[in-house]
Amino acid sequence: MFKIVALPLILYVISTPVDKTTLTEKEREYLLNYMVKTRERLLKDVTGLTVTQLNLKPDSSRWSVAECLEHITIAV
Repeated sequence: MFKIVALPLILYVISTPVDKTTLTEKEREYLLNYMVKTRERLLKDVTGLTVTQLNLKPDSSRWSVAECLEHITIAV
C-alpha cells in the first residue's frame, strides 16, 4: 500500500520545475520508471476484481479498493 500512497508524491516531484542541484537526471529517470512500474502493478492488482470485491470495506472506518483508487485518481 505504501507504493500506492507514494505515487502522488512521486508525480508531484517529477512534474514540478526542479533546480538541477536538487534532483539528478538519474534520480528523475528512476522516479519516472518507478511511477510507471507502480501504475502497471496497481492495474494488474485490480484488474479482474468483481464489483463486490472493489466495494468491500473491512469495516465502516476503512476505505474500499474502489475508494482508494478514486482517491489516487483525484490526488494525481
